[in-house]
Amino acid sequence: MRNAFSTWSFHAKVKEQFDRLKRGRLKLQVSHDQLAIKKNRIVTMEREWINKSNKFDVFFAFHKFLQLKQINDYNKNVSILEREREHMIQELQIIDDRMNKLNMSSNEAEHVKRQRGGLVIHSLNNFSDTLAHEVVKMRNM
Repeated sequence: MRNAFSTWSFHAKVKEQFDRLKRGRLKLQVSHDQLAIKKNRIVTMEREWINKSNKFDVFFAFHKFLQLKQINDYNKNVSILEREREHMIQELQIIDDRMNKLNMSSNEAEHVKRQRGGLVIHSLNNFSDTLAHEVVKMRNM
């Protein structure tokens, strides 16, 4: 009986230890699976981060390109406007010179008119004096 009890007791202890080992192995397997899932999540998150980082780099580069293009367009427009302004200044100077010449010509013409007007009046006075003298002569005759 003792032998049977000790055998049964030993068998129960072995079975209990076997069950404990089995549960421990199962816990280890569960922990291993959880770690694998966490590792997969981390790897997925790293891939997503790299993908988003690449997209952001492309987005940033595109906006940098747009900025440089807008700056170049702005500089071209400014240079065109500066050339047009210089051309307009030259044209306005030509117009101003012509207007000054026209004013000078107009002033000279006015001056000549005044001079000629005086000469014409003087000539008319001389003519009228001469005519009056001739009329007087003719009456006396």
